[in-house]
Amino acid sequence: PVTIIASAFLLLTSGFFLPNASREFIHVFNIYSLSAPFFLLSDHIMNIFLGLKKYSLFNFKRIAIPLMYLLSILFLMHFKILTSLNIILSYFIIVIVDAFIAISYFIRIYGFTLVLDRKLFFGAIVFGFKSYHFDIAEAGNQNLDQLVAAPLVDAQNFGIYEVARYISSQINVFSSSVHNLIFPEVRSLGLKQGWLLLGKAIFYIFPISIVAALILSYVSSYIPIVLGNEYGESIYLTRVLLIGFVFLGICQIFQYGFLGLDRQHEVAYINLFCLIFAFLCLLYFVPIYSTIGAAYSFVAMSVLKFIIFFLRYYNAVRSLDIICR
Repeated sequence: PVTIIASAFLLLTSGFFLPNASREFIHVFNIYSLSAPFFLLSDHIMNIFLGLKKYSLFNFKRIAIPLMYLLSILFLMHFKILTSLNIILSYFIIVIVDAFIAISYFIRIYGFTLVLDRKLFFGAIVFGFKSYHFDIAEAGNQNLDQLVAAPLVDAQNFGIYEVARYISSQINVFSSSVHNLIFPEVRSLGLKQGWLLLGKAIFYIFPISIVAALILSYVSSYIPIVLGNEYGESIYLTRVLLIGFVFLGICQIFQYGFLGLDRQHEVAYINLFCLIFAFLCLLYFVPIYSTIGAAYSFVAMSVLKFIIFFLRYYNAVRSLDIICR
């Protein structure tokens, strides 16, 4: 309910807060605002499944939804109807489908009742206030480059950027396989053992991600052969974005480890700080350098986030006199 109210507020006041924005940007902003409740609902349900160790459904969502988004971009490009508004509408439809799938599985497994437990309901809202800012900031870290670039870049270049972004994001299959497990495992261990497990996960996954990124960077040279010469620019974009996704994937492991160790507010503040940093970078670089500026901004945000998480982890480990081996 809180998310729906916030979304409605943004829809009604977008013209007031963005008086100089173009009509197209207002449409993009409104569609993103409208999709927020569905996105957060699906994200919460998936985190419930993650906490219950239902990894198959969680991983299905992480693979199927980005794939649907890529196919929608290719569909729009094939029929020459690729506009920023159509791209955002495709995103909105996919977010609704995503939420519907999550809700359907949840009802199928746990059932559904219209009986309202007021104590549980208001308790969930109070608890939700502690996590809403985290969810919004995290979603921004993941997708802000797309949101800012969509109205500022021509549709053809944005489509090429989305293809490069999808291909490079596949590098996170390695970090995802770990951070899906790290939250429940770290939470079940003691403080010292939890920090130790988190350090070992980072130690093993980081070099694997780097090697996989190098392989994917080489494979990206075949993009024009598969999709056409007009996608030639996506080779460089893919290689730049790979750097960002390697660091962002490691940050995801840090993040879920920190959450498992009851450092929710710390994670939220890191995400919020990085979100503001990324937004400022995007506003400066995208109008000048187009999609390359968006890619560089994404990499800068990811590296900054990694540095902050690493320093916080190092301080926590040192304070507990833990040596990760």
